[in-house]
Amino acid sequence: MWTTFRAREVVKVSRTDPEAARETLERATLIWMPGGFPSLLMHTLAGTEIPGIIRARFAAGVTIGGASAGAVAMSTTMIADESTPDGDAVDGPATETGLGLWPEAIVSPHFTERRRLGPLAAIVRDHPTLFGVGIDEGTALFVSHGEFDVLGRGTVVIVDPHQPRTRTLRTGMRGRYDVPAVRNR
Repeated sequence: MWTTFRAREVVKVSRTDPEAARETLERATLIWMPGGFPSLLMHTLAGTEIPGIIRARFAAGVTIGGASAGAVAMSTTMIADESTPDGDAVDGPATETGLGLWPEAIVSPHFTERRRLGPLAAIVRDHPTLFGVGIDEGTALFVSHGEFDVLGRGTVVIVDPHQPRTRTLRTGMRGRYDVPAVRNR
């Protein structure tokens, strides 16, 4: 995908080669996390330096992005897998710990396509200091300094526990969010 966009260099990072992973991540100008299973992604990274390096690079201003599971992992409280990699269903909406790059939010991908408003609203209800962000397929959300922009063919739905209804944003729309910790003071 990134070579299509004419990236100068694309390097896949492997947890099995920690030295190469550290060197690659420390010189990266964009870190991209792919889709798959969010819980599996975080469990795979557990016990390695990779999460800490990603957080440090993010703090240094490097752009971090992800699709599906990669987007989910941006949260501190992230939505856990709906099924195991073998396809077995998991009961109810569960959460796990993500990377903490967007600590105010809980991200839910494939939102409209998989009818995830109910599960996201339930998780937000259980975590009232956070807001939910449902992102449709083919849609990107760019977040920076409390503001976000939407790009793509779908929508982004914001579930705020302090608002009576959800907010839907479409391509070209810009939004702003308040950090819940500040709002609750």
